[in-house]
Amino acid sequence: MLEVRPREDADRGVTLLLGSGELVVAHAPAGARSRRRFGGALEPGARVRARWTHARQGSRAVLTEAEPQRPAPAPDPLERYYAACHLLEMARNISQEGLVDPRVFRLVDRCIEALGTGAPVDALLRYAEAWMLRLAGVLPPLDACEVCGRSLGGGAGLHLAPEVGARCREHRAPGSAALGPEATAWLRRSRTASPDRLEALEEDVDEPLRRALESLLIALTGRRLRALEALTRLGRERS
Repeated sequence: MLEVRPREDADRGVTLLLGSGELVVAHAPAGARSRRRFGGALEPGARVRARWTHARQGSRAVLTEAEPQRPAPAPDPLERYYAACHLLEMARNISQEGLVDPRVFRLVDRCIEALGTGAPVDALLRYAEAWMLRLAGVLPPLDACEVCGRSLGGGAGLHLAPEVGARCREHRAPGSAALGPEATAWLRRSRTASPDRLEALEEDVDEPLRRALESLLIALTGRRLRALEALTRLGRERS
């Protein structure tokens, strides 16, 4: 369950991410009060088994039943709640109705589970952001400069920017985000890492990664990352 929006009376509008990776946007009549049909399942981040119908071909889906399989992320601690919201927001921005990619569902599902079992928040979000961009075909290979072909391995850092990819320092684009050798190496390792085995990131590695991946996500979707903004503000207030 990616989104739940209030409508007239007790109705709800819901957005589901299917196991196939496809989005379903549906109307849930009396969703706020029907315990028999929805059983408290209409919460963002909950994993549910759902049924829906279409009154006619091409019409909006009507959710008829939703059974919770895993509860929605709790609002306490707030840091992990905002992190879960960021995962859901990214999936909602990138997925589409009619577009099938089960890897998106697996990524979101595994990352929400890892959040609930104590995975380090910053590392998990950078991992999810990087994989969302890979699945969308936006995060380029990090082996060589897109302009001159010079190797970006062997301890070298790189510069990332939307639409131009990874470049060496000499050919960096205006406004590109610089990643040092450690951040670059972490990003490469994330291709084969498991979300439940990530280690915490040092701030000097996490910060440039966050800036670079955020800029790519915003360029891809054209939308602000509101949950990430809230999480960043929370971190500043606590520091």
